[in-house]
Amino acid sequence: MTPIHFVLLALAPVQLTAEATRATANDAELLQGVWKIISGEEEGQKQPVPPGVRWTFKGDKLIVKENEKLIGLGTCHLKVAKPANQMDGAAVPPDPQMGSTADLPKDMEIEKTPVLAIYRLSGNTLTICAAKPGKPRPKTFSTRKGDDSALIVLERIRPVD
Repeated sequence: MTPIHFVLLALAPVQLTAEATRATANDAELLQGVWKIISGEEEGQKQPVPPGVRWTFKGDKLIVKENEKLIGLGTCHLKVAKPANQMDGAAVPPDPQMGSTADLPKDMEIEKTPVLAIYRLSGNTLTICAAKPGKPRPKTFSTRKGDDSALIVLERIRPVD
């Protein structure tokens, strides 16, 4: 599975912990809605953008679809931090309350090791740089050969219904 795909399956909106700051709560609120990928890079190489993939952040859930077909579900935790805000995510088992699970691969692997990422939210643009599960959190919004990371830029296409 490529880093772009593991990020699609692993990252999701926001289950805030007790130590969440007001800024974190604000970012969680701002993530709500439907997003599309506008660029991707993995290990220093530009990746093709899957045109039909949409991430829907709704409440504490993320639903990832490709051309209306469900391809991923997940959870994540946000933390406002320096030098970059942090996002920790993990894929979750299929849940009928998150949408029809009939389209999910029967052999979908549920990653128990969290994906460590950094994120930047600027208006309707969300930038995420994530490491593969079990790898250290990236320190910058860039990738290079051998670093086991992916950089994804998403654009909000509509607010949550």
